[in-house]
Amino acid sequence: MALKLATLIDRFAKQQEVVKAKGRDVTRAEAARDKEKAKLAKIGEQIQDRFSNDDINGFTTKNGNTATLKPITGASVHNWKALATYIYKNKALSLMQRRINKATWLEHLEARKNRPLPGVKKFEKVTLSVTKK
Repeated sequence: MALKLATLIDRFAKQQEVVKAKGRDVTRAEAARDKEKAKLAKIGEQIQDRFSNDDINGFTTKNGNTATLKPITGASVHNWKALATYIYKNKALSLMQRRINKATWLEHLEARKNRPLPGVKKFEKVTLSVTKK
């Protein structure tokens, strides 16, 4: 059983490299990349099924490829009006993140001829990205 799972994980890791390679080559057709992504998704589903059937959440192959399941809980608003009403009535501003929408902020700045909005400071951030060759 473990060898078959290891084979799936190795195939997944190999397929990841194929997808990355297709993404780097801008001239290749997106349809070909989508086809490879579909294969990747299918292998991923097979791994998740095996994890579920074998009641495990991680596995490392002899090749050093590791697969783990990490559940993520999130929220997606499907009715903003209902949520806004709830937040207002329950004084639940803590449900919201304390950040400003950049696109809307820029629109307001432009409308105000670059005069800052009250309580908001502009900042610039520089990040460094290093990728493996």
